[in-house]
Formats: sequence, C-alpha cells, structure tokens
Amino acid sequence: MRRHLQYGGFLLADAADASDRSGFDLAVRRELEQVLPAAPLRPIAREHVLYKSFYLVDRQGGRALVKPWLEGQVQDGRLAVVYSQNDLGGAWARSDLGDWEYPCTPGARRNARSPSGWA
Repeated sequence: MRRHLQYGGFLLADAADASDRSGFDLAVRRELEQVLPAAPLRPIAREHVLYKSFYLVDRQGGRALVKPWLEGQVQDGRLAVVYSQNDLGGAWARSDLGDWEYPCTPGARRNARSPSGWA
C-alpha cells in the first residue's frame, strides 16, 4: 500500500459501519499511520479542490453523519488518501431494481424511485 501511494496511487477508505474511535475507524487509523507515518490523517479543508472538482459540494455526507468533514493524507503535495466515516458506499448502494438499499440519515431526501418515497 505504501508503494502504491508513494508512486501516485490513491485510496478512498470508507467506514461502512459509521464507527468513531472503534471498529473500522480505529483499525483504518492504525493502518494508515503505519503506511504513511510522515503524513497523518487531517481534515480536508473546505476550500480543497476535492469539494469542487465536478460539482460544488457544500457539505460532506453519506448514509450517516459521523463527522461533517473528510480526512486525508497528503503525499508529495497531493491528496493520496481520503477517509470518510460516514458510509459513502451505503449512501450509493442500490438494489438490482434500482431502489436505495439503506436509509440515509440525517437529512434524508425525497426519492421517487424508492417504495417509501425517501432515500
């Protein structure tokens, strides 16, 4: 993993368990500290291009809202690791029929394709 990140690779880590200081969160922090010890995880500034590369993103979300920000590790001046505790994958997950698989909280939004009408 260190070699991958040092040679230009990228890692998106997503806590599907929406944990904070336990479970996946604790494990990923421990592992990332060993992979890039000189680049600790830090909150990514709201002004970073990550939040405006395609759409202007005014807030960080996911299936849950554990932390209202993303964290990252910088390697040679570029963002090599992005870490979210908010279960991004759970918010994106859809069934074979296109329905949302999980409720997204807080701030659930209306969805016409969901049987209940809420995503």
